[in-house]
Amino acid sequence: MNRYFYCEKQNNNEIVLDFLDNENLKEWCEQNNIPWDERDPRSMIQIQNINFSAFNQYPKAGSWYVIPDSFWDDFKLTPSDYDLFYDSDESNDFHIAIVRILLKPKHDNRLFNLQQYISKSPDPQIKVDSYSHTPTKTALPWLDYTSEPLCEAFWNYPQLKVINIGHGNWNEVHFCFKNKGATKLFRLIYDLGMDNGFGNQKIDRILDDNRIRLDEEVHVVLSHWDTDHISSICYMDDEEIKKIKSFIAPDNLPGSNTYIKAWGRLITNGVTPILLKPAKGKGRGIRLKEIANGLHFNVYRATSGVSRNQTGIAIHVRGKERSGLLTGDHHYNKIMEDIILKANNLKPNLTMVIPHHGGKAGRIDSKNWSSLKFKGFISYGDNGYGHPYQNYIDKLGYKSLYETVQGDLIERL
Repeated sequence: MNRYFYCEKQNNNEIVLDFLDNENLKEWCEQNNIPWDERDPRSMIQIQNINFSAFNQYPKAGSWYVIPDSFWDDFKLTPSDYDLFYDSDESNDFHIAIVRILLKPKHDNRLFNLQQYISKSPDPQIKVDSYSHTPTKTALPWLDYTSEPLCEAFWNYPQLKVINIGHGNWNEVHFCFKNKGATKLFRLIYDLGMDNGFGNQKIDRILDDNRIRLDEEVHVVLSHWDTDHISSICYMDDEEIKKIKSFIAPDNLPGSNTYIKAWGRLITNGVTPILLKPAKGKGRGIRLKEIANGLHFNVYRATSGVSRNQTGIAIHVRGKERSGLLTGDHHYNKIMEDIILKANNLKPNLTMVIPHHGGKAGRIDSKNWSSLKFKGFISYGDNGYGHPYQNYIDKLGYKSLYETVQGDLIERL
């Protein structure tokens, strides 16, 4: 039998694949004598130490593959590979991250070719058309009341917060505002990621520390559909999800099992996602286009393209003293050319969340970047990618650099 798999990650000799749905996952587990537990939320297979005879035989993140069951005969399947996942610093903490099964080849010298199985995407299980919106201001409900006067309190300065979630992204903007005579706290969450290697105790501590207060208006914007930017949705309890007023994301939902589960958590708790279609643009290259603005925000949506990282949403936050840039995994040249150089309201002082956790993200024009002398925040944790690439990001010429490995990062804008 052949099965659909979605390539979530590919890094040198390690890949992460997701099943199409729970039915395929269950059948695959039973076929390979892996105990099935309906309560286990994990869905993905992580393959380590896999070798390919040529670069063009590696799988590509964001692509679908139809793989025969016989392919798995060359991999080790033992209880320790799926039943004993623990955090290295919390030996009693069962690993409930997205990876359910860990595999390694039976023979070190075996060479594989996954590109021979590349396929078109399967028929979508979620009909996104009914949730899709033209990327305009009317699709962003929180822009309307953020134009109200700020209240006279500490919060009258927008505050940027980059939360330490390990290797992932979770940024927030907070401020106090007046709406119809009432004072409220506005909280914009940009990405709800979590380190894919954290266990349940660590995840619960982070979620408890960042619970939504009853006096907060909370809105979520997803930069792009990637597990280290979305997976906290899978771990939040139902009552917490119900407090989210709106959820906005690009319309290129991958549609594999893990994302379907995250989507289901939103829908069953009364949160109807607003999916933004790509911005209109000319030419073949992906560009970031401003689609809406309010008193404190400029919102950008990418034009269409095949890159998952580059076809998302970015936000420029305009504070009283500083500008903040929430970049997701977008490339430096697009951020510079489409946001910084075109913005007529960019503050002279800039704080930017460094894209892609300090990894490679396109071309850096050192001359333009060094003229800014900005402050950089990097959200990353222990990882196999080598992030951040210090020699690479040093080309930016930042004035100062701070990392979430030291704890949450907070800046008054």
